[in-house]
Amino acid sequence: MIWNNIKIALRNIRKNKLFAFINIAGLALGLCIYVFGGMLIEYERTHDAFFENSERVYTIGSIASPSLDLGIDSLNVAHSALAPIIEAELPDVEAIARVQTREFLISSGEESFYQGVRFADPDFLKIFGVTALPWTIRPGSLFPKRLRSNILELPM
Repeated sequence: MIWNNIKIALRNIRKNKLFAFINIAGLALGLCIYVFGGMLIEYERTHDAFFENSERVYTIGSIASPSLDLGIDSLNVAHSALAPIIEAELPDVEAIARVQTREFLISSGEESFYQGVRFADPDFLKIFGVTALPWTIRPGSLFPKRLRSNILELPM
């Protein structure tokens, strides 16, 4: 019985090629959107849940004034001067960390490129429950000695 239905379906597909293509393409597109939507929802629900105390970690954003005419009304960034204010005025805040991204021009001989570097406050490691691993810097690296001693070398 099932083989008869399959034969009839294949004959109809061969007979009405455009109609069959539209139906199959719509079904495939619908299934792709369904699977992608499920994956997106799962990612949004769990992408930061592996951190210790993840339910107590918050991100602060900003609401833009409508007079700026940006086309968007909220931003996922806040001014870095906000951190000391929050720390001083909200006693329930245990730790606060700012993360800033800067781009630097790195040159080596004839080649040069821009490299994004992120800087974070020391409490960043405490908030997310991670530990920094000490590293060593090779002699003759791209960083001058004053930067190596102040920024890159971690105390043992």
